[in-house]
Amino acid sequence: MGDPRQYILLAVAVFVPLFLIVKRWERGLLAWVCFTLGINLFDTTIILNLPAARIVGLMLIPQALQNLSPISRSLPGRTLIIQYVYLVLLGVVFGFILPWPGGGYDRAFNQLAHGRTVIYLIRTAADISLAFFVARQIIKWPRPDKVLRYILAGTSAAALAAILEFMTRIDWYGMITGLRALELEYRMRGFNYEPRGLGLMTAQGMLLAVLLFSRRRLWRSYGLIVINAVGLFLSGSTSALVAAVAGASAFLLLGRRARLFIVGIVMVGALILIPIINLRTDYIRTFQENLTYRLTTARFSESPSNVFEELAFRMEIYDGPALLFLVSNPIYLVIGTGPGLIPLPATAYIPSSADNSWINAGLNCPPMMGGLLEISNGGIVGFMCWIIICLSSLRAFKKLTQIRPLEAKMWQTARGAFIVVAVVFFLQVSGLSAIWPVFIGMGIGAACLTQVPRPVPLAIQTMIKCRKRI
Repeated sequence: MGDPRQYILLAVAVFVPLFLIVKRWERGLLAWVCFTLGINLFDTTIILNLPAARIVGLMLIPQALQNLSPISRSLPGRTLIIQYVYLVLLGVVFGFILPWPGGGYDRAFNQLAHGRTVIYLIRTAADISLAFFVARQIIKWPRPDKVLRYILAGTSAAALAAILEFMTRIDWYGMITGLRALELEYRMRGFNYEPRGLGLMTAQGMLLAVLLFSRRRLWRSYGLIVINAVGLFLSGSTSALVAAVAGASAFLLLGRRARLFIVGIVMVGALILIPIINLRTDYIRTFQENLTYRLTTARFSESPSNVFEELAFRMEIYDGPALLFLVSNPIYLVIGTGPGLIPLPATAYIPSSADNSWINAGLNCPPMMGGLLEISNGGIVGFMCWIIICLSSLRAFKKLTQIRPLEAKMWQTARGAFIVVAVVFFLQVSGLSAIWPVFIGMGIGAACLTQVPRPVPLAIQTMIKCRKRI
């Protein structure tokens, strides 16, 4: 029998969206999905990890099947469906017909090839369903800026929880959920499962806040940027910091005015945060230790023999072995290893190190780099599908700025946000976050809007008729 708090939170995660679905309050449901992306309070661990947003995705699968035909007419929607069908085929082959062995470890059902295949395909179906739902909302209610604001509300709540945790020294997440305490003195997790999750979400929240308010500057806008930046700092996550820097570099692809504003924000932020950081030398030391740990290979009992091992030894424990397996077996680099199945064959490629002694049952998690995850799941085929989805979505955003000139700034902002989140996803992805499917849905919705001519207002129609008569 688990902690009763987990069942209460699961009930909230189920009945809140169920109520909204029954009432047909789709905008409220969209706000719920986007808000819960930033926090993990309602992501329960009963039997399996159940993120709140993916629960909504599972509920909306029947609706997604009804929208399959119109969505498939857009290039990103059609490519997403093709990618999933290909994953299903690989799952049948490597999960059931020629299943990957367990590597000699005593694994539970959800860690065996057939169990992982079923779970990962269901999870991916929930993500696709969620993307279709967001696409439908964008088509009916073309306000992508509202989606960004809903997401920012969730990341800001996570950052505020981290600040509260820092001030009170109380693990609010553990108290509310009943899950284990991490007891990391210089790393906060706020309302998230771990500090890395907090850092990744607040990094994206900070970048979205900068982008969203670069065109409409209000004092509260700067406050949200600072709050998310502080949340990122308190998480002590170097991987999230790297993702934030990479995402910020995507701003170079945006307009000149946005770039100038962003550079100004960074300079002012640095001037404000540097004195604060100097007062908290313990946090700086934490970042330095984490960074040094990533950059050195001395912790391994074996020395890297080539450039791929040199790179893999500096990556996350779930990323490095996957890279080594794919490089050693190029055929799977082309076709993929199946949906979420890479941990099974990659277990044999774990480098020897005392730091890896806790892995006594083999790897149980796919790569945390989104690009490597896409390649390991579907090979070059699946990765090219991902590229097509991104490029076609960006093209749709750009086209909407041309055919809807009065809304050009809004679609430019949506395009910039899509670029930022895509870059962050390519470098770092969290298995508990469904933020990327939401942005895929925005891209699909934008692509569908480009195919539907915007209705001409009645006044303009009357003017055209009068001119024709004259």
